[in-house]
Amino acid sequence: MSEIAFTSVLGGEHKQELERLLFFNGNQAKVSDAVTLVAQRYGTPRVQVVGERLRVGLDSVQPQTLFAVRRAAAGIEPVGVMVYTREDDALVVLFLAVHEDYASRGPKADRRLLMRMTGELRGLARRVKGITSVVLFVGRSTPTRIAIARDTGGAVPRPAAPRRAKAE
Repeated sequence: MSEIAFTSVLGGEHKQELERLLFFNGNQAKVSDAVTLVAQRYGTPRVQVVGERLRVGLDSVQPQTLFAVRRAAAGIEPVGVMVYTREDDALVVLFLAVHEDYASRGPKADRRLLMRMTGELRGLARRVKGITSVVLFVGRSTPTRIAIARDTGGAVPRPAAPRRAKAE
């Protein structure tokens, strides 16, 4: 049985698999306009091994990366990657790739990997002070902005009690 896990760290031994996900993905043609737009603005991503770990680098910003990996008895396999950066009050997803098997028409589409990755980033965004949204350039040149609801720790916010006028 395999399971999907999320991590910000991936070993250098997975470089070819990550490059295949990002640069040779069978679904790339569906999102080429958005990829071109983002690459023009932020630069072309490059996969680097830094200190035995994989990093996706860009010329204009220092992005962060969220990897989705399939865990199995034989080890792990990268099946998704989300490259993002912070801009003002938003986490902006610059590049996103999902293994073809987990795409909307793939044999493992029922795992809803894209939705799970987005949910994972939203959860991360809730924990970062000042972040109010996640912005995605997914398949189109106009980004989608998703508002981040803050966790109130189970407490339900109540409106302030009305003030009483002072008697004179």
